Amino acid sequence: MIAFVNCLLLMSLLQAVEGIKDIKDLIDLQNRPILDAKAPLPKAVCLLFLGVECPVSNTMSQEFARLHKEYSPKGVLLVGVYPEPDFSPAKAATHAKKYSLAFPIVLDPKQTLAGQAKITIVPEAAILDTKGKLLWHGRINDLYTPEGKKRFAPTTHDLRNALNALLLGKDLPPPAGKGYGCPLPELRN
Repeated sequence: MIAFVNCLLLMSLLQAVEGIKDIKDLIDLQNRPILDAKAPLPKAVCLLFLGVECPVSNTMSQEFARLHKEYSPKGVLLVGVYPEPDFSPAKAATHAKKYSLAFPIVLDPKQTLAGQAKITIVPEAAILDTKGKLLWHGRINDLYTPEGKKRFAPTTHDLRNALNALLLGKDLPPPAGKGYGCPLPELRN
């Protein structure tokens, strides 16, 4: 019986991501809309594309937690996205808990969101308006050089710069450079 319920939950998650017409269609791992119809709309939605098997993405988890803590009170909804085929809600919840990701999580098994957001690696981010229009996409920061060398600390905070500009009503700056991470997992036929 539990397996059947989990199967239904997974099917509803897959259908929700497949038919995105509006960001309001996204549901989280608990089968709830990421945007609460009773709450005021956020100023923007920031999708953080995560990779379970990607050490670069896992290394960024502390930064993701800091972003959530800093920008959620300012009206930015952060959402973790797992663009992995055949990835269960239980595995996603376990990974999110292990890395202290306290924001809503959605699955993107056919990489529909990733494609719409022009994401090619994890970790990367996309900023959307509440109707799902892509406003910005790019790297989180330059903790890793484009060649994969890890710096002691990032020197450029691309996502923070874009979020700050958005909140100030300014044009969003393009990412200062190419990100480094893991390629999106291959889709299965």
